[in-house]
Amino acid sequence: MIFALLNLFLLLFIITNALTMPKLSHQSNSLRSIAVHIPMRNEAVNIAELIALLKSQSYSGAYHFYILDDNSTDQTYSLLEKAIDGDKRFTLIAGGEPPSGWIGKTWALQQLFE
Repeated sequence: MIFALLNLFLLLFIITNALTMPKLSHQSNSLRSIAVHIPMRNEAVNIAELIALLKSQSYSGAYHFYILDDNSTDQTYSLLEKAIDGDKRFTLIAGGEPPSGWIGKTWALQQLFE
């Protein structure tokens, strides 16, 4: 009985959302832009393949890649610079040491969105 009522409630919720939620406009892809944020730490072995893959993406709208080197101890930053090779679709950011109380990827992502 409770399961049936719960299912009925969920069905009514879905129908209400479908009828009342605003619809997305049908803009052409050329009007849309995409920003991709990538935190990296000690990823030297993956740089060449990753950047080649990102460079090969085809999208008719604007897109940009923001890559943060999160205090890598290997050659991640220098390999990123070499692989990006001045491509204007990429922004390379050298991450800083986390402040007291911050850890790992949360600090890296914070820096990407500043």
